[in-house]
Amino acid sequence: MMLAAVVLAACKPSRGPISYDPDVKLALHLARAGLFLDRIPSGRELRLETGGWLASPGRPTYRLVGEGNQVVTGLWTVGHSRVMVREGESSIEPIAGEVVASWEESAIRLTLHLANAHVLHTDAFARQGGGTGPSTISRSAQTVLDVRGTYKADVRDADGRSVGWLRAKIGPYQKAPRIYDGVLPADVGDGVAVAAVIVLDGEVAWIEDHALDVYRGTGDGRLEKSIPR
Repeated sequence: MMLAAVVLAACKPSRGPISYDPDVKLALHLARAGLFLDRIPSGRELRLETGGWLASPGRPTYRLVGEGNQVVTGLWTVGHSRVMVREGESSIEPIAGEVVASWEESAIRLTLHLANAHVLHTDAFARQGGGTGPSTISRSAQTVLDVRGTYKADVRDADGRSVGWLRAKIGPYQKAPRIYDGVLPADVGDGVAVAAVIVLDGEVAWIEDHALDVYRGTGDGRLEKSIPR
């Protein structure tokens, strides 16, 4: 019963439907129990589930689940900055891709390794439309206020050409405290696309956990908090 409750909670959005641009192919937002999948590049009806507290060793950290509760893709987190993708939930299945984070002057960038051996890289996630704090999603943020804003990064191929983009919207005055969307090339599979957001959200969560909560005067702040009324 407890496991069923966890799964149901993870599948429930937090604050109602979110509007995305028509061209967006990938969209997720942070709900009460974790990331909620709104759009997937293939257009399939899939949901994102976590392994939960009772996950067996070797089982995926996340699963993309389709009709009839069939596990389509398994995603394994490795440390803090890497997610491996396999087509299925067995750890002996061949790796179908992976996403790895790196940092340049404290700013996160992502590398997407695709099933066809192609590799894509993102730029740093640059702040859009002004605001306070660092100009990128960065570990140099000092307070929860520094991280609020909209950030966008081009996705580039091996020749440096822009072939898509990813965006993060972070703040309390929106449908969800963290909203992610993007447009990716057709050869980026659903699993790798979702893995990119998982890695990025993990980085934002890390920054959140180490930023000063200006409302409490201590560390371990939460970015979705707003000014008390």
